[in-house]
Amino acid sequence: MSRCGQDPSSRKTNQDAALATVGWAPAGGATLLCVWDGHGPCGHVVSAHLKERFPATLAAHSAMLAAGDAEGAIRGAFSACDAGLRGGAAGIDTDYSGSTAVVAVLDTSRRCVTVGWTGDSRAVVGRRCPAPDGPDALAQFHAVPLTHDHKPDNPAEAARIAAAGGRVEQLVDDQVRCASLQPVTRPEQYTGGAGGPSPRLAALRLDARPGDEPRAGG
Repeated sequence: MSRCGQDPSSRKTNQDAALATVGWAPAGGATLLCVWDGHGPCGHVVSAHLKERFPATLAAHSAMLAAGDAEGAIRGAFSACDAGLRGGAAGIDTDYSGSTAVVAVLDTSRRCVTVGWTGDSRAVVGRRCPAPDGPDALAQFHAVPLTHDHKPDNPAEAARIAAAGGRVEQLVDDQVRCASLQPVTRPEQYTGGAGGPSPRLAALRLDARPGDEPRAGG
């Protein structure tokens, strides 16, 4: 399903985690889709912990889910998981480790998919295009991005990190090789980005017309 990154100088650990649950009872039978991509020395532990804990944490907000407030439920679950990691309850060293997260609640009864994310893990929905002509023509799909990357080389994201009290630096390893730009901050290390654990949110109706954009929820 996924592969760890390549580094000729060392053996890397796959820090990805994911789950897909169809007919998830706490959301009234909706489909729950999640991906986490850990980073740092304990990133694989963080992503595995979130895979284990996030569904139950989101289920604790089942009243919101039942009322159609998937955005509020996702936001609350992100904050609760982050607090558990930063508070030390999980027993994981998060000083230099964390994880991205992208979570989608696909509610077919309401004809809506709600996505919450932080970091640079992505969600994309494929929308079927009008049927092409001819009996042998293949169905065509149009990709609609539901997320945008939170990366510090984006000026808007760098400004957000700075406004939250963090800073962006180019990290250098012990062999004096420059790595990519990274957010460097102590507060809220769950997602590896400064400015708090609150995810960005977007919702898209499944019956939206081609060209419609996902509705930003925060």
